[in-house]
Amino acid sequence: MTKILVLYGTTEGHTAKIAEHIAETVRANGHDVEVREGSKLPAGFSVEAFDGVMVGASVHMGKHQR
Repeated sequence: MTKILVLYGTTEGHTAKIAEHIAETVRANGHDVEVREGSKLPAGFSVEAFDGVMVGASVHMGKHQR
């Protein structure tokens, strides 16, 4: 089983909803998925434990979120 991280940034919550939808789809295909908000990662968090990472961020007025 492939372990996937879906890492996202959101301002108004829409990117979080999209990240959850992506995670549900990947899980339905037999993979282990963890969804995390980038601004709330615990100290020492590492992507080393994952086989793949998907990153999503919101865009407001033509600028990506930090």
